[in-house]
Amino acid sequence: MKKVLLVLLTALTAACAFPQTREEFVKAIRGGAGLSSYEEVTVNESLKSTLARLEQPLKTCLNVTINVYAVNSGGARIGGITTTTYRTKMETKGNGKAALTMQATHGSMIGSSPPGGIYEVAVDFEAVGGNKTKAVIYSGRSGLSDLVQALKSWMSGRPAECSLTKGAKPKSS
Repeated sequence: MKKVLLVLLTALTAACAFPQTREEFVKAIRGGAGLSSYEEVTVNESLKSTLARLEQPLKTCLNVTINVYAVNSGGARIGGITTTTYRTKMETKGNGKAALTMQATHGSMIGSSPPGGIYEVAVDFEAVGGNKTKAVIYSGRSGLSDLVQALKSWMSGRPAECSLTKGAKPKSS
């Protein structure tokens, strides 16, 4: 009985383990982890222009705190409110490369989350050819597909709604 309980406890702990670094996150997604996905897109703009287009969404969409609650079929709130804070940073790496990393802390997290929260989205940017930028977008869960579509739109200079900010308040500095 003790062995069965230990195996069950070990399996539950492993299921709640999150990648502890950005590199682990990207490697897990490339390896086909869970409901994750990645895709490569090419933007017909320079790396500098592509990153500049993301400056405003970084401020207004990708660094927010959201209060989430459940509603029943009649629209009445049920249960408590859970707070999720998204933190996103952009790093230029030199040699025509840059990286965007989004992490989130959720009010009732289970498992061992890394400093800054669990990894949700990562984008690797690279200048290619003349005025083109290659972006590889890694998404840690299927619920972020609207955000991935918005990122692709913003990179290409098209407007897009931020799915994260519906009912959100901007993160205070």
